[in-house]
Amino acid sequence: MFFYSLKSLIKRQKKGNALIKQITKKQIYFTGVQSFFLVGVVSLMLGAVVVVQSVTQLSKFNAEAYIGKILLLVIVRELGPVFTALIVIGRSASAIATEIGNMSIAKEIEALESMGIDPLRYIMIPRLWGVTISIVLLTVYFNVIGISGGFLAAKLTLSSSFSVLFNNLLHAITFIDILVAFLKSLGFGIIIAIISVYQGLNVRFSLTEVPQAATKAVVNSLLYAFFFNSILTVLFYI
Repeated sequence: MFFYSLKSLIKRQKKGNALIKQITKKQIYFTGVQSFFLVGVVSLMLGAVVVVQSVTQLSKFNAEAYIGKILLLVIVRELGPVFTALIVIGRSASAIATEIGNMSIAKEIEALESMGIDPLRYIMIPRLWGVTISIVLLTVYFNVIGISGGFLAAKLTLSSSFSVLFNNLLHAITFIDILVAFLKSLGFGIIIAIISVYQGLNVRFSLTEVPQAATKAVVNSLLYAFFFNSILTVLFYI
């Protein structure tokens, strides 16, 4: 379905483009914009907790010198993309599967076909791009807020200078770290969108299938997202 979406985008089919763009914007609003507050709170607290625990364990050493490296390892490399994906899965995976499942039961997909509209293009492309764009941007947002929370905690516990902490982070971070974080968020978005749409389209006969599809969308998204995360981590860091 992902390659089909790319093929459809390259062809630039004009029929229904305006509607697809509108649905994509709505998906970005629901998945991305409406998640800003939750992502911000979680990342801020996580960054602070990571630094507080690190300071406690490194109290006998020069903890300030390690704060940037620790935030890079914990937030940017791993928990930033993963926690963002978890939040999106919890909010959007089940919602997408439920929406498409209800459309299938109500024969709306068949109605699209009768009007000459490719239902897969109409359904898949907006969710794929909407969810993927949202996760990539939310991951950047999560990392920035998480690092800021960590710096604030370091300032309060160690009386550290923000400039020193920032310089330590800049010396620790590499292009590979940024690339891997981007690839993880990109992969998570594709995985979540495809699985959610697939589970929704599998609803055929009864409304009782809809909650089952929503549950499968969440569970399978989690499994494949963690598997994908593990593969990238092993490939780039081991």
